[in-house]
Amino acid sequence: MSQCCARGLWRAIDVSAFSWCKKCVIVDLLTIFWSKMTNSKADQRAEIRFCVKSGLTRRQTLEKLTAVHGANTLSKSQVNKWFAKFATGDDNIKDQPRNATPRTATPAKVQAIRASVVADWRSTLRSLAAQHGVAPSTVHRVLHKSLDLKKRSAHWIPHLLTPDEKRRRIDCARRALALL
Repeated sequence: MSQCCARGLWRAIDVSAFSWCKKCVIVDLLTIFWSKMTNSKADQRAEIRFCVKSGLTRRQTLEKLTAVHGANTLSKSQVNKWFAKFATGDDNIKDQPRNATPRTATPAKVQAIRASVVADWRSTLRSLAAQHGVAPSTVHRVLHKSLDLKKRSAHWIPHLLTPDEKRRRIDCARRALALL
């Protein structure tokens, strides 16, 4: 048994369980250290970079990542992509910035859409989108996720009924059943 430190945590490691090839011992020790790391994508990319520099193949790299991270492992295509990038000598583990446009549902737009829906419950997604200068998908996201509304019988209504609305609905249903 020998003592090793992984991020300040001392633990006993049974050296007899490792291969005796120097490269394999290093990789096996790193496997233990990796298990203490978070499963973030950046950490896995750093592990892939280390495997490339250690001379491991893509398959061996994927096997090591799967052994350590299990279900949280990057996909095979992602491992191959990052492996190829690091093999060319690029050591940057960060994602490149994307050209996606930012979401346009600011709090002010959410309140404006809410006011429009309250004023006219029969509004459509397209009319609200044209009125507020945003995409229909943005209006849909605001109505369903931010304002928690659903379209029922050509009206936008809240997902959840208030206790008073529930009581009225039950009373109405009981009256209807009494008629039968």
